[in-house]
Amino acid sequence: MQYQRWTVQPAYTKVWKRYPFLHPPKGLILPEGLILKMSRATLFPFLFLGRGSRHAGKSDDLKPPAVRGMKHSVPGAVLQSPQSEANKGRRTMSATQNQTHWTAATIGENAIILWAVTSREVLHRHSYARSALPPQQDLICALEQMDAAKTSPVLVAGLDQTATVEVPAKPADLALRLQERDGWQLQTLPNLMQKSPLALMQGSGTQIAGFLALNPKWDGVICLPGPVTHWVQVSAAEIVSFQSTLTTGLQASLCEAMGLGTSWAESALHEAIPETLSRPERLASRLAELQATVRLQSGDNTEEMAGKLWGYLLGAELAATRPYWLGQNLALIAEDALAAPYLAALCAQGLPVTRAQPDRMALEGLIQAWRHMQGEAANL
Repeated sequence: MQYQRWTVQPAYTKVWKRYPFLHPPKGLILPEGLILKMSRATLFPFLFLGRGSRHAGKSDDLKPPAVRGMKHSVPGAVLQSPQSEANKGRRTMSATQNQTHWTAATIGENAIILWAVTSREVLHRHSYARSALPPQQDLICALEQMDAAKTSPVLVAGLDQTATVEVPAKPADLALRLQERDGWQLQTLPNLMQKSPLALMQGSGTQIAGFLALNPKWDGVICLPGPVTHWVQVSAAEIVSFQSTLTTGLQASLCEAMGLGTSWAESALHEAIPETLSRPERLASRLAELQATVRLQSGDNTEEMAGKLWGYLLGAELAATRPYWLGQNLALIAEDALAAPYLAALCAQGLPVTRAQPDRMALEGLIQAWRHMQGEAANL
């Protein structure tokens, strides 16, 4: 083994001069790889090594003795072993092997998205189309196609379950609930419920948790359009209350019944919104008029009719949820197809809206839930 002679840093020259008994014995040698940068805490061992030394602490005594074939060390430098780089590589490989792999999953209306995740990063993303099977079976099929290991945890957003938590509640503090399906260990966040007015939120709590994790000091109202649309009031990272509507489901059913397509005219939407926003009791009659118009025109101007359908329905929804959006800081978490009509309706009222992608928010919510679970496990 090669050795380097000990080097005294100039910063401690005054210490040696003032306390000569702290000066280490002459010719002390230390193994290669030892850090020579010293602090007052590292002076303690030399109380014993240097006791009895007669060195007066002259400047000549502070110079390291010459060694043939070796250069003096630079004060404060770190002496590295030739094997240090190899050891560093082995430590990195060991840390990678010790990372816990898990799967994040979101169940949407049309697709199931899976992410392979470690404790530090998202490795890759997979998307699988939904079938006519129940959501749980679609999820199991997607996991098998992804070749995910059954031993690795699976955190799921959008999976129906019976566990509920009453609001007010903080999404970041919700504990994961275990569900066993065909040997898979599925971890889901509980549903959120409200007693008055009675409402149930399934799966959307994960998206809210992700949004608040990325915007920790955000207060206002979050709108989450879907089969059941939720208007959620948030304050101090807590869900205070929420109100739900079935607007999108009504729109899909009426659009199919009237033979309208998915395309719609924004100008028609803007024209129809005031009709039901100011007089929501007119909704039923306006829908009957629209159906008669579609049948009499025999398929002409379907985009305009579809725009009016969205306008009548969203006008009634905005009237019912007025306390949730009037004068509030608004965020919209929705896919493109549903975000477009809601943005058009809200912008028509002169409301600025912050938009976020539901899959991105759900992934961040699951990551926060994973970290929360790992923190609880570490405290046990």
